[in-house]
Amino acid sequence: MDRSTKDLIDELTSREQELKQSSRELLTIGLAVGFEKTTEFVFAADQNRLSKLNGIVRKGGRPIGTIAIVLDGQEVQFLGCLLKEYETKRWATNYLESIMQNMRDGASVSGLAKSAGPMGQPKIEWIN
Repeated sequence: MDRSTKDLIDELTSREQELKQSSRELLTIGLAVGFEKTTEFVFAADQNRLSKLNGIVRKGGRPIGTIAIVLDGQEVQFLGCLLKEYETKRWATNYLESIMQNMRDGASVSGLAKSAGPMGQPKIEWIN
């Protein structure tokens, strides 16, 4: 990882602000940090985000990208954005898509889909 964890938290905060200013309603956004068999998240709403990310990275986690859950009208959407270090890595795209699909499936089971409207297909969206 070329950037500092502070840089990554700043990017998470910037993406949160961009989505809050868009026409979509931001429900949550988090930085996905991958391990070999699991993923942990640092959410924009977390207290002590930098300390949390530092702890996860010390345990061997690799920050890969952000995932946001938004409402676009009545449609729930899962938006992913790879960190620039991984934009050309197909495995990273597959990784985020897999996480978003799992989140979408979980939201369908939990009833989020019924309360918010039809589920949008998970997609990768790059935010400049």
